[in-house]
Amino acid sequence: MCNPASFVVTKERVFWSKKTNSHSDIVIEHNLYASGVNGVNVVNVELVPTNMQYALPVEQWHFRTDQCEVPDWYDEEDAERRVRVELPEWQKYHCCSMDNRIESARQSGGDYVIQVAAQSALQSCGWNSTQVARQSSVQCASEYAMQQSSDCSYQQAADQAVQSSGWLSVQHAGSQAMQRTSQSSVQIATHYALQSAHDRGLQVANEYAMQRAGYSATQVAGNYACQHAASESVQIAGNDSSQRAGNRSVLSIGRCSVQVFGDGSTVRAKASTVQIGRSREQALERVTRVVGEEEADKWYFFESGVWSECTDAQKLAAEKAFNRAIEWARTPLPDPETYVTETKVPSRVGG
Repeated sequence: MCNPASFVVTKERVFWSKKTNSHSDIVIEHNLYASGVNGVNVVNVELVPTNMQYALPVEQWHFRTDQCEVPDWYDEEDAERRVRVELPEWQKYHCCSMDNRIESARQSGGDYVIQVAAQSALQSCGWNSTQVARQSSVQCASEYAMQQSSDCSYQQAADQAVQSSGWLSVQHAGSQAMQRTSQSSVQIATHYALQSAHDRGLQVANEYAMQRAGYSATQVAGNYACQHAASESVQIAGNDSSQRAGNRSVLSIGRCSVQVFGDGSTVRAKASTVQIGRSREQALERVTRVVGEEEADKWYFFESGVWSECTDAQKLAAEKAFNRAIEWARTPLPDPETYVTETKVPSRVGG
């Protein structure tokens, strides 16, 4: 396994990358021939600090040869000396703390980066990094990143990221992501995501997602999802899922699931799903039924404790909301560069 800091040593030079710590990628990037008719031509080496603590002095970084077969010319002591000469330059891109609080700052770096900037910043880094910026910023990172920004920001990260932003923001992450944002924002993640948003949020995730949003939210998820939203929301989920929404909502779900909703809601489900309607006129009394094969895949309207099959107009409205949610979920994300310039910061009543 390649550990930072990774280098590829030849007889005369030392090679590394500003973008990666993969030895094979370094070989490809610099058009090196790793082996030939006479055997291996290059040697993969690393300088790794004790316990992977990259804030330690370089004297506590340990050199190792990361391959068994080496060429005749290879001398480990000479290779270590040459690699340590390159290490300070490598650190500028892979192991740095950047604090530039002026507006429109442009920050880029590699793994283990800490970036702090003011508004309209453009931040890019690798894995295990922390990014903090104010409004109208763009943040892009790899795995295990922590991103925090204010309104009108764009955040993109890979697996196991933590993202926090303000109003009118876009968050895009991989598996096991935790996303938290304010009103009118877009959150997109894959499996095992935890998404939290305020009113008018759009949340899209795959299986095993937990989605929580406010009023007029749109939530789309795969199987084994847990969705919770307020009134006038749209929820779509797969099998073995649970949905909970307020009044006047639209819910569609797969088999063996649970739906909880209020008066004025339009619901559709597969067979064996439990539907629980809460009637406000009857002091929030709960009315429960299990969807059978005859009711499966049909839109029903719930009002005052009674389910009734939707009229053509109600069915059309529900299908329109359903298709719009699916279309939003499939819409490509906006371009990061233009998003922050075209989106204006919302005015807030009372500051």
